[in-house]
Amino acid sequence: MKTYIKRAVIVLSILTFFSLPPAWASAPKVILSLGNDTYIPREEVERATGAIVQGELKGLKLTEVSVVILSDISYASLPPEVQSGLVEFVEKGGSLLITGGSQSFGSGGYRETDLAALLPLTPLPGDWRIHPFAAPVPLQPGHPALAEIGLPVVANFNDTNPAPGATVIAQYPRRGLPPLMAEKGTRAGTVFAIALDLAELSRGGWPDESKFVLNLLTYLLGRSRLGPPALKK
Repeated sequence: MKTYIKRAVIVLSILTFFSLPPAWASAPKVILSLGNDTYIPREEVERATGAIVQGELKGLKLTEVSVVILSDISYASLPPEVQSGLVEFVEKGGSLLITGGSQSFGSGGYRETDLAALLPLTPLPGDWRIHPFAAPVPLQPGHPALAEIGLPVVANFNDTNPAPGATVIAQYPRRGLPPLMAEKGTRAGTVFAIALDLAELSRGGWPDESKFVLNLLTYLLGRSRLGPPALKK
């Protein structure tokens, strides 16, 4: 009888173990989104990627976040732990997305910061400018971010230069061919820069914007080597 009971207890323990969700199920990857991110289709991104999009660290270390997004937010407006930790975040394998606007790149105070050297677009003084309307030219049409999308006609963007080692993804077709999208790899991480204000484009009705954002964030999540402790590679 005792042997039977012991066996029953062992079987019950095994069944209980396999019925429990894995430890990492409660720790999805995190996308930290700062600034004017009204263009991000959060529910769609979370449903498609399994990641959580949040506007605060909520007790996490920056190196426990997979992707950081800076959407038209000045350098001075970044939380202190983000200011001081972004370089380490990228160098340890995180993915960073920075988008344009009047509070971004040189116009947002990024020019003389440690982060500037990691950006694929070199910030210039007062670089948020108005240009004649024109359609961007894709230089890397096979990039995952551009899959099955059409780029909108644009006029306002940060007039920057491509940084050494950067791959320009799309450029403006006039006045010196300034870059509009570029990517740069660091020791382990990835930085993707967009000179366009995506929230402004969203208000203008870019039909493919949600798909573009989903493409890009899926790509950056896949590139990132960082995440909650149970998910670190």
